[in-house]
Amino acid sequence: MCNLVIDQGNSSTKIGVFDKGVLLFSERYPMFGALEIASIWSRFEVEDSILSSVVDLDSELLSLLQAKSHRFVLLDESTPLPISNLY
Repeated sequence: MCNLVIDQGNSSTKIGVFDKGVLLFSERYPMFGALEIASIWSRFEVEDSILSSVVDLDSELLSLLQAKSHRFVLLDESTPLPISNLY
């Protein structure tokens, strides 16, 4: 079972697929949405996923991640973390 990590920035989206901490796949996309997620799910047995984004969230992408992931985390300013950001 793999973990899917998604970082949506202003100019591109970076993704990584990990298995027990080992990076199996990484890619950078200028545009990223439900079609790209479907392609990743067809190649890897993704169990958990996390999404971090500085852009407006695509509701279709968010719904798909929530539906297909055993555990889904939306990493934002309200996510409890064991570190303090004093920036």
